Amino acid sequence: MAQLILRPPPAIDHGDHVCGLFDSAAERQWAMEEFVVAGLAAGDRVMCSCERNEQESFVERLDIAGANASSAVRTGQLVLRPAAQIYVPQGYFDPELTARMLIRAIDKAVEDGYCGYRATGGLVESIRDAISVSQLQEYEQLLEATYSTMPAAGLCQYMTFPVSLDPLYLAKEAHSMFVSKPAWDDGTLSVTPLADRIGIRLDGEVDEMNGSHLRDVVEELAKSCGSTLAEIHLELAGLRFVDCASASLLANLAQARGNLRLVLHDPPESLRRVVGLFWPESYSFELCPS
Repeated sequence: MAQLILRPPPAIDHGDHVCGLFDSAAERQWAMEEFVVAGLAAGDRVMCSCERNEQESFVERLDIAGANASSAVRTGQLVLRPAAQIYVPQGYFDPELTARMLIRAIDKAVEDGYCGYRATGGLVESIRDAISVSQLQEYEQLLEATYSTMPAAGLCQYMTFPVSLDPLYLAKEAHSMFVSKPAWDDGTLSVTPLADRIGIRLDGEVDEMNGSHLRDVVEELAKSCGSTLAEIHLELAGLRFVDCASASLLANLAQARGNLRLVLHDPPESLRRVVGLFWPESYSFELCPS
């Protein structure tokens, strides 16, 4: 089971295959820079997926951070490549070929005298349509097998809400670690994706001000399951309060879709009473104790 870690990111070491969940390009850029800086400092060769028109500014930011990235590029310690060159060099994506290229790159880094190899990349818009969900799942499993047995580490970059979550949850079991933060936080309620199941963790209070947003998040998760039975897990141990109107929004969503079940883990007593009173026999809710 993957370990979920809230940002800031932990130290990433050889053997780690990390899935980073980001809800903005700025967050993704920040995590990528942190990953590169740590890799260079550790004496590893670092390969980073970076489009050509972004490479100069990326190196400048790393230099400002004290990483001496300009020198690392010249010596070959830091390698910047466009996503298409990494994932679709032949014009199409081949998971096994791409994984073999990674293994060769790790071996070459060690041969050249580096301590190991680190790589980070993600599905940018230009190549997203070239990679199917099944190919992504296969590739992530190959990456996990590679990183877990070689002197290497990887950071896979995924955007989370509000985009479709199908690739994320199909690939989740292939990562040893998730790095995330609340995907949404209004100061009253924070919503964080679960690492091991399709679902979210709620902390705080659900009221008339944020109930509709919670409904939208759950609906997005349900859509990612397509027409199959959608079982969405809600971890509620950190939830202090939920009002009846918000519970009704979720119940109405589940009943309208017909194929949605909300599994409520550790719900507060107030929610247990509401569900027992209004939906005692409903298929839409399943109450689970701790």
